[in-house]
Amino acid sequence: MLRTRAASDVAVAEALCASLLLQEISTRQALADFLLARKAAAQQLLSLTQHGTSIKAQVCALVESIASTLYQVHAVFWSLPAGSSSNSDLPCGLLFEQLSLLASQPVLDGDLLGEAGWSKTWVMHLPNHVREFRPAPSIPCANISPAHLTSTLQHWVDTCKQDVQEGVGRMLCFVRTVKGLAAIRDAAWELLGSQGIGRHWELMCQRLLGKPLFIWDEFLHPVMSQRVEILLKASLDTVVTTAQNSLRETTQNVKSAALDQEPGNMAEQRGAALEQNAGSYLWTEARDDLPQDAAWVGTAKAGEVTKTHDRPLICGLSLKALGVTPVVQAFCTELNAGLGDCLADLATYLPPAPGRDPGQKITVEQVPAAGACIHGDTPHIINELHSETLRCLRLLTDCAKDLPSTAEIENGDEARQGLAVALFLARTFGAIPLLCPALRSCLSGLGESAQSRRGGQEGSSDGSWKEAQALLVEQSLWAYEAWAGGVAESAIAEFSEKMCNATPGAFMANTPKWADMEIQEESETGETVCSKISLPSQASWAVAQLLFRLCQEINAAGGHALPKPPRLALLRSVLDGVLATYRRLLDAVKSDLPMTQKWALQLTFDLRFLHSTFSQKTGATNRIRSSPDPRLEPLLDELEGFVDPFDLDVFTPHIAVNLGRLAQRTAAVYGLLGTSECLTLPKSSSSTPESHQVLDLSTCSVRFALLPVSSSHGSRHAATPKAEIPQDTVSTQLQAVAQPGTLFQQLADKDSSVGVPSLFTLGWLTGIAK
Repeated sequence: MLRTRAASDVAVAEALCASLLLQEISTRQALADFLLARKAAAQQLLSLTQHGTSIKAQVCALVESIASTLYQVHAVFWSLPAGSSSNSDLPCGLLFEQLSLLASQPVLDGDLLGEAGWSKTWVMHLPNHVREFRPAPSIPCANISPAHLTSTLQHWVDTCKQDVQEGVGRMLCFVRTVKGLAAIRDAAWELLGSQGIGRHWELMCQRLLGKPLFIWDEFLHPVMSQRVEILLKASLDTVVTTAQNSLRETTQNVKSAALDQEPGNMAEQRGAALEQNAGSYLWTEARDDLPQDAAWVGTAKAGEVTKTHDRPLICGLSLKALGVTPVVQAFCTELNAGLGDCLADLATYLPPAPGRDPGQKITVEQVPAAGACIHGDTPHIINELHSETLRCLRLLTDCAKDLPSTAEIENGDEARQGLAVALFLARTFGAIPLLCPALRSCLSGLGESAQSRRGGQEGSSDGSWKEAQALLVEQSLWAYEAWAGGVAESAIAEFSEKMCNATPGAFMANTPKWADMEIQEESETGETVCSKISLPSQASWAVAQLLFRLCQEINAAGGHALPKPPRLALLRSVLDGVLATYRRLLDAVKSDLPMTQKWALQLTFDLRFLHSTFSQKTGATNRIRSSPDPRLEPLLDELEGFVDPFDLDVFTPHIAVNLGRLAQRTAAVYGLLGTSECLTLPKSSSSTPESHQVLDLSTCSVRFALLPVSSSHGSRHAATPKAEIPQDTVSTQLQAVAQPGTLFQQLADKDSSVGVPSLFTLGWLTGIAK
């Protein structure tokens, strides 16, 4: 009877009266026996041998047993002070009431054996002292003092608290999801907030313990919160382990595709091959480049739709603009799905989202028997989510650093593997912040309070997201630098071999034709003498191959999405290698290699052209070479030392003009090697910050934003009458255009550009600017 939590208060009092009378114990011993019986009942509920009973039912039964124990201690053992009025809804002193009913009331017929006993004839033969017997305790029953009752009950609470946390902790090991923990918590709170338990809980605890008692906060919350942390850590560990395995597998596929080895799956082979040459994918139109409604949804309306959903409008063309390949997209999608599942599971334990209204607050009714708030541990869980997510990100970046990519870049036989792996890692870690919105939710979305959003305060969630972004950007730039170092080393090795191993005759044989020009000089007699000279106007074949190869590598890496720091690092590395190559060449000239004046002039022209190409502006006022390069001037002085001083004074201004023309002619071809400031359009009046790769587009339509001819440009040409050109002149000009080298000559020669049907004009670029 004492172990049964469903027994009534009167039944418990009668059972304890029987113990007092039969076992001849005191009221203090009766209290101890009752508490020991309830502790044994709680331990039985905590056992794992109850087949067919869910963990939620066991926890709820345990909560009900603890609450009913306290209520029955108050009803049976606690007595009202003298002069106090009793409350019928909160009974007390039932033990002494039952004792008085048994011992102090007069004996009536039938009280001892009942009506059934008195109906028998043999009862009449019993002696009177038997028939009039009334039990009485042999030990005087005194009221338990409030201090003793409080100390005894507090000791029982502390003992049960330890047993409950250990037992419930063992049971919660079988709960594999946070959603299951949330169901247990909600059921316990609903039970503690019911009318039967929470009606007079505060008054009862104040009388028995002298302080409030929160069953959830003191008994179950510590072990439940600990289990949530364990499940959260296990879930994120599963996500990062899957991501690491996917990263290793994809890296192996990329390496196999770089060596033209089939990794087994043709789809994987095609996707992995794009990591080595992403340009073939980024500049190829596909059906899924634009959304299906792009033909009738304008840019402004699409932006409104994007804002209402609080997510970026990512489509095929947007991914190509970001330089994201299908392999990177698949990896980010898998990572985002894993983090989304983890968040969805954790969201069942956290308070619901406040909605779109930032001023909306979540109100949770306080339950006196449970605690102050059902979501009181939310800040702790959010902080744990932030720290665990950052830890998993570090594990992922450490896994990327352990991949053998940089070592293979230095190996000439497997250089393609290292370059492809480095580009894949760089694109992947650069795209994770954009293509994994669940990652931002893990680090900032769930922990951002309405007050911090309204006040503009920066909380710990914003700091965690910025730290994660910095970590991912650092890893992406690390991989890009490894790629840039490998490209520069390979290109400089080939350039150095061609420059240092070539003889003057072979070098000049592969040099483009020099430009002939007439100069006027004054003779000693005062007459003007016209003479014709030949000067270099094109870069040598080795320099052109170097620049073209660099353009190919940058385009294969997705030059429009390549960050500025690795691109500038590549140019610096190549420039350093070029200067070192020229230094070795001049050292060889000093020993045994002859140097002619023509070779020196061509080398000087090439060196100045390379230095001007790699020393483009990096900003409005800053330059890579704010002051003359101390390594360049000695090289130029030594090369110019092989030229006649009189000829050098005559040639220098014309060489400078040829350098300017060559830079203008090759600005579009070698544009990826310079920075975008020399090719970008004027900035709009909008104050929105733009990336250095972004061109201003038209807002009239999504599908036809870029057109080769603008209306204003076309109307201007339409209003201008065309000049009549004879047929024989046109045929002569077309033959001239077909000759080699005329393509760039048309852009440089202002006189010949009038009326010539050029094969390469920049009119369509001006159309975009309009």
